[in-house]
Amino acid sequence: MKIPVTTLLLIMMAFHESSSGIPIKKRNCDEICPENFVDFLGHCYQYFGKETTWSEAEENCKHYEGHLASVPSAEVNNFIISLIKKSNGNTLAATWLGGYNTVKDGTFMWTDGSKFGFQHWNENQPDNYGGYEHCVHIIGGNTGVWNDLSCSTKLAYVCAI
Repeated sequence: MKIPVTTLLLIMMAFHESSSGIPIKKRNCDEICPENFVDFLGHCYQYFGKETTWSEAEENCKHYEGHLASVPSAEVNNFIISLIKKSNGNTLAATWLGGYNTVKDGTFMWTDGSKFGFQHWNENQPDNYGGYEHCVHIIGGNTGVWNDLSCSTKLAYVCAI
């Protein structure tokens, strides 16, 4: 019995794993997100509640061939806030994002190399308090605004691919 090539391709895609061995699922005809990631505006996001330092969080995101989440717009910021709340019983936990300023103080960048255009800083932030706050996080609570914080602080994080 001959099986059409398109049928074989569909079967292969159903059992496909990424090169890192992480199971992936088909989202639609054009895009694929790893299991447990959520699609939003062409990117895949996942909240991780295990608290780690900023650099450990970035390394963990690289295991998924991604980075800590960059935030190019209010729409993405609001989506990330809702993702965090959904994972925490409607509570907004303090969470690492991919912003940092370790190269030149006051000049922030995203770990994925995208432009640091949209900003949602808390009042009087960033302030580099004590001269050692170089990493960006969403402040826990209700507002979803950002703060700069010591990168060695352990927080939850959001990966994006």
